[in-house]
Amino acid sequence: MKPLFLASLLVATSAAAEMAVPDQLEFEVAPADAPADSGYTWREAMNVCRENGMVLPTLEQLAAVYCHADLPEKPLSPRFPQSDKGCQQAGTSSSFGRFTEGGRYWTSSKYHDSIMQFIDFADGSSGYQGKDERLHVRCIVPDQTARMSAQTATPYDINDLDQAAFDRIVGTIIDIYQPELKEKGGVFRVKKFWDDEEETARSWFIEEYDRQTGLIRQVREVELIGGLARQPMLDRDAFAMVVCHEIGHHLGGAPRFLGYSAEAQADYFAAAKCMKRFLATTPDEPAAAAPVPQELERECAAAYPGDQERAICHRNLRAAETLARWFAHSRETTLPDLSSRDPTRRESTLDRGYPNPQCRLDTMVAGALCTVAAEEPFSDDAADVGACTRDNGHERGARPRCWFSPESESRPSAIN
Repeated sequence: MKPLFLASLLVATSAAAEMAVPDQLEFEVAPADAPADSGYTWREAMNVCRENGMVLPTLEQLAAVYCHADLPEKPLSPRFPQSDKGCQQAGTSSSFGRFTEGGRYWTSSKYHDSIMQFIDFADGSSGYQGKDERLHVRCIVPDQTARMSAQTATPYDINDLDQAAFDRIVGTIIDIYQPELKEKGGVFRVKKFWDDEEETARSWFIEEYDRQTGLIRQVREVELIGGLARQPMLDRDAFAMVVCHEIGHHLGGAPRFLGYSAEAQADYFAAAKCMKRFLATTPDEPAAAAPVPQELERECAAAYPGDQERAICHRNLRAAETLARWFAHSRETTLPDLSSRDPTRRESTLDRGYPNPQCRLDTMVAGALCTVAAEEPFSDDAADVGACTRDNGHERGARPRCWFSPESESRPSAIN
């Protein structure tokens, strides 16, 4: 089999350990001065470090070096210390006072293979990149004691899934979308790994050689793993949102990249289409359901006059917030909130990579409030089909500007 593309929920295992910032970082340059187009892919970067008995540094560790670089003061995310006082508070040695260079470098927040982060020493940006990007890499000697002892704390435990619930949620959603998946052609497979401890979910697009026919066929796969279903910060509705997100990579329509619906578009599909249809089959409210903010309660009431539809809207919003908070916790960033919004306004649509957790929450909120029928499919060719748009007067249900540019709505997807 030849994997063409992998779309992942990009979450990290709670068993993976943080590494404390040591008094002095030992770096292995690999390579520091090479041209930008000769960098490493994410997988190559991981392998280079491992082959040398080293690991990728965390964003915070690179920040400890970065704060001594000769760069102007500016706000960054995550908030990196940029003054000598900030460096001292981070426990950083002053031996890196002359460290200045440009280029983007791979890093990792928890040494888990699905975290693909970078920091740009040229302009101070940081974020997530697709695994096929070519970036430079710096490896560090790990502090084995810190790695063995430090654990990522889970702030709360709301998990209510057992294997029966896991199977029921997956089976219900697959049954709902089996006709649409069949219309895509090729082969669709869902793989369940309840006993696996890894906390992630994946979608694959594969070209597979059929020995009997001598033909190459397209295979779409979704992998759903028990370790994520059992994650303490997730409940049944949040896990259903995970399943919907993975289905969304195959059925979510434009914007797309390499044959897949973009990460944020898969989020929008999950809340705008899939969760509404799934929740209609499970009308019972969770036992300890938290209320939604009054503003959103009013918006649900305005969008959906029926009691059942309003209840679905509330559950959809709560599932979105629960999942987005897990995204943020796994990346060690500020927890998003239903009462907040990402103020970013992108000039071009983010069709690859992952928006920040607040932007992802805003996207799912928009989907929950979009009143276009859940049964009306999205289009692979035009982003305005089947969606709420600003042009048709659905400002609140339209994809947020933190990742989506309205100019993309009627333009065909650039890379299919």
